[in-house]
Amino acid sequence: MLETPKLEDSSAPQAYKLPPSAMIIIAALLLGGIGVFGLNRIRTANTPPKPVPVVSVPEIRTVTALGRLEPKGEVIKVSAPTSNQGTRVEQLLVKEGDRVQKGQINLVYVENRSFSSSSSR
Repeated sequence: MLETPKLEDSSAPQAYKLPPSAMIIIAALLLGGIGVFGLNRIRTANTPPKPVPVVSVPEIRTVTALGRLEPKGEVIKVSAPTSNQGTRVEQLLVKEGDRVQKGQINLVYVENRSFSSSSSR
């Protein structure tokens, strides 16, 4: 009779089997790792964030800069009348830089006639 070759000699790969105790240990380690990861994630989600220290910035009271200042409205230059206009300023009621209101009396004029008569005496 003819003998048939045995299949054990074939080059087909054989499946590697773990013992049941090793499978149980690996499954327990995987489940434990997943549990620890989940608990750690829940703990960090429930923890309020740490407050960030606020650095107080001192209030700026003055600013130094180069530039040009211009008034919002118009500027009117006021000067005393010349001597040929016949009047003289006796008293100036405001100082340079003072704020004035519309209609406010700023200076007192003296007419030339009264000035000349008082100076001739």
